[in-house]
Amino acid sequence: MRKIILLSLCVLLSAGLCLTAAPARAGELLAVTETPTPTFTPTSTATPTPTATLVPTSAPPADTPAAPVVLDPAITKRGDPAFAAVGDRVTFTITVVNPNDVPLPAVTVADPLPAQLDFLDGTTTSGSLAYDAATRAVVVVTAPLAARQEVVIVIRTRVNTLGQPPDTTTNIATLSGTSAAGLGLTVQSDAALVQFVPASLPDTGYGPGPRERALLAGAAGLAVAAVLGLSLGWVWRRRRHG
Repeated sequence: MRKIILLSLCVLLSAGLCLTAAPARAGELLAVTETPTPTFTPTSTATPTPTATLVPTSAPPADTPAAPVVLDPAITKRGDPAFAAVGDRVTFTITVVNPNDVPLPAVTVADPLPAQLDFLDGTTTSGSLAYDAATRAVVVVTAPLAARQEVVIVIRTRVNTLGQPPDTTTNIATLSGTSAAGLGLTVQSDAALVQFVPASLPDTGYGPGPRERALLAGAAGLAVAAVLGLSLGWVWRRRRHG
């Protein structure tokens, strides 16, 4: 009896293949079959994506507030009364104002009096007041002006014999100092006008003096205006009801 010998041969090739011999009978040729050995392909490794790093930026510059506008001091002047005769008193009031919310340096106010007016006295709410008889000028040097401060200067005068009608006199005060920009400053006040009139006549029975005549003329003008207004009103009512 013939025995059958089964052979199985696997030869590992250099390429990773295995040669396997199928079972055969004795004396038969072996058929060699290449059985590929599975090859493991490495999977690709994901490359990490770099994450953007936030770099802190500097804060935007803060808005710089605009510098406040600083105005120069203002000066005004008025006289009372506006009509005066020899011997009458005339009072001038000068006002210096700091219109800002910040202080200003001291200022000087000079007020030269006209020849028809003699200086009596004066006052100021800030600084000092002096009268120079040689120049007939009243000079006031104020203290530094506080924010929104108002300085009031009062000058009292009397009309001398040079104040004759129909002359008039104009009086102007001048402020000097340092401007808000640090420059020299000169500002003039508005003009105070005084009209000289004749002195009132004594009560001699011969009629009113110039002042009384002026008052009478003013009263007469008011009376004429009142009569005219009443007349126009009466005509308007007649037309309305007619």
